[in-house]
Amino acid sequence: MLRSIARLVFTSALLAPTLAGAAKVPAKVNIGFGPTIGTVWMPAAAGPVPISVGVALRAEGWVSKKTLHSKKVMRRIPRKYKGVVKGMDDLHVVPLPVALLPDQVLIAPINRSTSDRTVRAVGWTPLSLYLVHQHRPMHRTLGVAPRLGWVSFDHSVQDDDAPTHHLYAGLDLAPEIETSMQQNVGVAVGGNMGAGWVTGAPIPGQEGGTMGVWMDGFVRLQLRKPIKVKI
Repeated sequence: MLRSIARLVFTSALLAPTLAGAAKVPAKVNIGFGPTIGTVWMPAAAGPVPISVGVALRAEGWVSKKTLHSKKVMRRIPRKYKGVVKGMDDLHVVPLPVALLPDQVLIAPINRSTSDRTVRAVGWTPLSLYLVHQHRPMHRTLGVAPRLGWVSFDHSVQDDDAPTHHLYAGLDLAPEIETSMQQNVGVAVGGNMGAGWVTGAPIPGQEGGTMGVWMDGFVRLQLRKPIKVKI
């Protein structure tokens, strides 16, 4: 948990350019994309669960443990935080403009022909805290993150008079395995699952919102480009 908090605290200190005394250190841009399958299941809704396929996305900056613990970086860290940084295996940074991009887009129902039930959704995870973070021999993480989303159900799932589009807010657990960041091409496998709230009375005969469960699984191709950043 401390490592995750430190990622947020030290983003500007490690990656933001300074006007004087700047030094360049190696880092990588890590961009991932690939197929995903998932749903927003509402326990209160009767009938089969609608399932859709789509695209999983990831874009971040990555700094290795070697660079993070180097003299160039450590001398820029306030003394009271040096112990926390020394306990970090690496640093994953998602700049604010990139954090506005969705990480999950469900766009194509796969079971409409059999159940005539569809769901489309777009989801964001603005930040993530790691409960487990191991980087050898590959990255193995278990994160907990807020999930914000837009969800659309067809009228076989909900009341014909209900709005088609809804907002979703919840909390996810996110296990993931990713090949070593030292490689310029890698693969990540993982998923997200958690409970939340679907707004707008999507179920016939029910007013207000209802509980929803966001579930997805993905495989991403990860492309990594070495860069130099100023600290």
